[in-house]
Amino acid sequence: MQNLVETVTLPLVIDADGLNALAEDMNVLKRKKSMQVVLTPHPGEMSRMLGTSIPDVEAIRISVAQEFARNYGVFLVLKG
Repeated sequence: MQNLVETVTLPLVIDADGLNALAEDMNVLKRKKSMQVVLTPHPGEMSRMLGTSIPDVEAIRISVAQEFARNYGVFLVLKG
């Protein structure tokens, strides 16, 4: 997954196990080649991506999604 993010220039939509694979090193998103990367985590995946708890994500879900999207230069659709 990390290799794809670093090499593919086409638009990417990443969900499920792709998000879990990226959670090991989210900074790979800062090395992305595509200008259009869409992540679609549910709260559990988002908590793994951030290294925090699901209640922490749910408490401020909009600001969590906005901050993550800004920090990594991606589109983020936080499900739930």
